Amino acid sequence: MSRSTLALASLVLSACHVSLHDHVVVDGVELEHHHEEVLTLTSWPSEGLTIEAHRGDLRVEHGEGPTTLRVRVHEREPGAAHAHVDGGRLVARARDGEVCALGDVLLRTSGPVRGLRLATGMGDVELVGVAVEGRLALSTGMGDVEVEAGGAPESAELASGMGDISVKGLRCERLSVDTGMGDVELDEVDARVATLASGLGDVEVRRSRGGRLEASSGLGDVEVLESSFEANALDTGLGSVRQR
Repeated sequence: MSRSTLALASLVLSACHVSLHDHVVVDGVELEHHHEEVLTLTSWPSEGLTIEAHRGDLRVEHGEGPTTLRVRVHEREPGAAHAHVDGGRLVARARDGEVCALGDVLLRTSGPVRGLRLATGMGDVELVGVAVEGRLALSTGMGDVEVEAGGAPESAELASGMGDISVKGLRCERLSVDTGMGDVELDEVDARVATLASGLGDVEVRRSRGGRLEASSGLGDVEVLESSFEANALDTGLGSVRQR
């Protein structure tokens, strides 16, 4: 991030106090307890897999053997809730319908997998070394998003309200990357259409190629280096645009 962008970002962050605790609050209910469970999938859901955490880090990494999910479950009382995969969706359920929530999730699989959607209210989202087919969608309200060696999904949608987004080693028809405040970095990406946007941060594309590239920043630099696209649309509200 450029010096001017970093200075303004520091001013914005100085006015925002983020406090993280072991317990979470859902619908006004304080969940003071949590435990971890490990689920094993005998097969990948035909409709794809969706994981939505109230707050927590979500990570997908390569692992031999069966697909496993290590899940943190937040609950009011110890052992009151458990995690399940229902209709392609990871959910937490408690007895008598009590409030509960999903936290950190670690998914280990050998891949390739078809259809994957990960979302968290606060936390990082990572996909490393697992090939995805079909649709890939990763999002966080506050945190970083990282994709490395993610295979060749038909579409990839990556978003963060506040955080950096980096993509390395991805091939897809349509790529959408959007962050409200943070840097966007692409490296070794092949996309027919790539749309990249940061409200406050730099956008950098390296060693990538494809059909059309649209890259913009409200406040930050936009750079396209050692890349080849048939058409470019590069724009910044306050910053510099460089292509070589």
